[in-house]
Amino acid sequence: MYIFRVPLGTKIDPRVTNQSSYRGSPPIYIYIYIFIYKQTNSYFNNIDHRTCFYLLKHICLLSFRLLIKPNNSVMADKQGLNGAYYGPKIPPTQQYHRPGRGSGCGCCCLVTLLLKLIITVLALIGLFILIVWLIFRPINKVKFHVTDVALTEFNYTNNNTMLRYNLAFNVTIRNPNKKIGIYYNRVEAKAFYEGQRFGYSSLTPFYQGHKNTTVLNVVFTGTQPVTLQGEDLTQFNSEKTTGFYSIALELSLRVKFKLGKVKTARFKPKVECDDLKIPLNGPYVAGSNNKCKIKF
Repeated sequence: MYIFRVPLGTKIDPRVTNQSSYRGSPPIYIYIYIFIYKQTNSYFNNIDHRTCFYLLKHICLLSFRLLIKPNNSVMADKQGLNGAYYGPKIPPTQQYHRPGRGSGCGCCCLVTLLLKLIITVLALIGLFILIVWLIFRPINKVKFHVTDVALTEFNYTNNNTMLRYNLAFNVTIRNPNKKIGIYYNRVEAKAFYEGQRFGYSSLTPFYQGHKNTTVLNVVFTGTQPVTLQGEDLTQFNSEKTTGFYSIALELSLRVKFKLGKVKTARFKPKVECDDLKIPLNGPYVAGSNNKCKIKF
């Protein structure tokens, strides 16, 4: 707030804008007074200038209060302002609204939660499909073939129901997978005739790398009690005459797959090689039935 002082006995000349007795910037009512004085010069010549200036000052202050009071009455009351306020404009009071406790986040949170749930379910389904693919698809691509068989003895005596045998298989295993290796932790071979098992052999565990071919040599030799009656005995005598015997081979496996540094859990497939026509003391000719089936 600037102070405009006029000493007693000093005559204000409105025509002179640079008065030495004026200190600071003059208030607006000085300019109003000068403007009125210029417009009504004849009227002010008959009235004392100090009295006129005093009346005009209070008229301007009263008008200024009436204009300011309605907009800043609250702030003026808080600050205890009994007079006019000439400072900077008082900013309006900001009101803050606190959200209610039960408002929550509404539909947005529900949609977000639903999307997260869907993504999680899809990820779990994808992981399950990947695991199933790693477990079943690689073993289905692995091929088992009987490439050679040597049968030197296969004699059954009806008196003591004993079967004497000397049999050897060459089984070729082809792993065509490009990045998947196979651990054969257990390999058990069984030989069957007319549905009855007569031979058993346990092979050494091994690892088969990707895009690899491995040949297993399975040998059965010894004697085994076998009961052949009725049609089974008739079938044996017929095959003894022709020199070709229908013998089946079964491989019971316990394997793991390796993809990089990751190993899958163990599972137990079975490889069945049925309807093999094997000659006695003769060369084995591999036919269309030399391909084995994989079952779980």
